[in-house]
Amino acid sequence: MRNALIAAAAALVLLSLAAQAAAQPREIRWQYPSRTRGLAGAGRSFATASNALFLNPAGLGLASQYAIEGVYSVGFDPLFHSVSTNWTDSAMNRWVAAGLGYSYVEGPDDGDASHGAHALNGGLAVNTLQGKTRLIVGLGTHWFRELKGMPKGGTRDLFLADLGVLLSVNDMFRLGVVGYNLLSLVDSRYKPALGAGASFWWKRFVFAFDVVADWDQFDEDRAGLGLAGTDAVSDFGMSYSGGIIFAATQAVMIRIGASHDQLNVRTEVAAGLSVMLPKGFGLETAYHANVLDWKDSFLSFGLQLYPMSWFTGAPE
Repeated sequence: MRNALIAAAAALVLLSLAAQAAAQPREIRWQYPSRTRGLAGAGRSFATASNALFLNPAGLGLASQYAIEGVYSVGFDPLFHSVSTNWTDSAMNRWVAAGLGYSYVEGPDDGDASHGAHALNGGLAVNTLQGKTRLIVGLGTHWFRELKGMPKGGTRDLFLADLGVLLSVNDMFRLGVVGYNLLSLVDSRYKPALGAGASFWWKRFVFAFDVVADWDQFDEDRAGLGLAGTDAVSDFGMSYSGGIIFAATQAVMIRIGASHDQLNVRTEVAAGLSVMLPKGFGLETAYHANVLDWKDSFLSFGLQLYPMSWFTGAPE
C-alpha cells in the first residue's frame, strides 16, 4: 500500500508539472487502434498490444499475449481512411516483448497532389523488474512516408522514436511516462513532447487520466487539415484525455472517454465496445467526435486474433 501511495504521489507531481502538455503528431493519431479511440486517446499507463505502439511502447510488456490485429478507421470531415495491420508478442518471452505494425492513410482529394501515406511502427519493451511491483522500459519507432500535399510522385518522410517507462503496483495502480519524438530524423518538423498517464483498477472498472505536453504542437485551425501540414504554425500546447473501462464480463469491455486540446480549443468525446468471441477472436468498434462540430468525427473497427489469454490482469 505504501508503494502505491508513493507511486500515486509521483503521478500527481508529474501531471501537475505538465499542467500547461499537447497532442502527438497527427500522423500518429490517424493510426490509433479502436481501443485507443474508444478512450479518446487515453491509456499511456495501461495500453497493451498495438495500442502500446502508439501511446507508450513500455506497455508492450505489460500483459502476456500474442496478438494479430486489423483496423479500419474513417474520418468524416475531412474524409479520410486508415487501414492498419499490427502484430505484437509478449508471451514467448516474459522479459522481452516486441511489436510491428503497418498503416496506409488516404486523405481527401484536392486535385493537385497524391493522397496516400504509408507508415511502419515498431516497438520493443523489456521487463526490468517483476513481481508485485513491475517496471517496464520500452522503445518505439515510427516511419511515415507522406504523399499528401506533395507533387504527384513526390514523397516526404518522417522518422520518430519514443522512449517509455511503465510502473505497475500490485497490478492495480499504474503510472506511465513517455518521451515522444526524442529521435527525430529525415526532415522531421516535430520537437520532443512529454506524456504521462495514471490509471487505477477497481473491481470491474479502470479509471485513467493522461496529459501530454508538446513544445511544437500544430495549430490545426491555422495550418489546415491536409495530411502534409507543411504550412502549419507550431506553438506550445497541451492536451488532456481521460477514460473509464467497464468489464461487463470477461469477454465484453465498454469504454467511454473525453479529451481536450488547449491550443486548438478542441474537445472530443468517445465510446467503444470490445467483444471476445470463441477461439480467440475479438471484435472492436469505437467512435469519437468533436463536440463543437459533430461532422468532425471518426469511426473505427478492429478484428483481433488472440491465441493467448485476452484478460490478463486489469482490462485494457
